[in-house]
Amino acid sequence: VNQVASVAVIRALQAHLIENNGQIIFLTSAAKNVPGAEAYGQSKSRIEKWLKRFSIQIEERIKIFSVIPGTCDTRITRLFMEHGSVEAKARGRAIRNSQGFRDPNAIGKIIATMAITGFQFNTKTNNYDCPIKQCEIVSIVDENFGRLHQA
Repeated sequence: VNQVASVAVIRALQAHLIENNGQIIFLTSAAKNVPGAEAYGQSKSRIEKWLKRFSIQIEERIKIFSVIPGTCDTRITRLFMEHGSVEAKARGRAIRNSQGFRDPNAIGKIIATMAITGFQFNTKTNNYDCPIKQCEIVSIVDENFGRLHQA
């Protein structure tokens, strides 16, 4: 799903995306190197590499960026915590106990704002004013999350 389906959808829509100055927003993960989640991490790494090569071929006619949302309260997070490796379970518990899981709806608002404006959150100005570069991987930061989560 992370790799083959993503490439197939992008290839199928490539002409339409170019014609309409489209965007590709890929959700990647900081959990790429978590023991017990190797297949997941490898698939995220492969699609990131493919997107970088693809962006060179299309010469920025499609805006592409990736987002690392942080640990969200999703089905996959719960599955990792229930059925994952000892390391994955411990990592999930530590994140849940220290900062809690992020609300996927709030993350969606942040990603939508970045997609519409073309900017990422700047913690110095407290606004979305940092241009997102082609094929940049943007982390959703705590300041960014907290601000929109309250909205």
